[in-house]
Amino acid sequence: MTNVLRWLGLAPSENEQRIIELVNSSNRAQSARVVGRGTVMIDVQQIRQDPKFKELYKKAANIVIENK
Repeated sequence: MTNVLRWLGLAPSENEQRIIELVNSSNRAQSARVVGRGTVMIDVQQIRQDPKFKELYKKAANIVIENK
């Protein structure tokens, strides 16, 4: 039945299903959820508090400043 739904485009493909499972099991972004077909929802506050995001944000800001 699943193969028929996939063929009709009504169920995620095997590759899409692997991505869904990866996002849903990720420890890095606990609030990340796949909804609909390919839409990823995540809590903005969680991203803003992440040290990696802060580091990348500073690098991006420096690139913009240097290229003005």
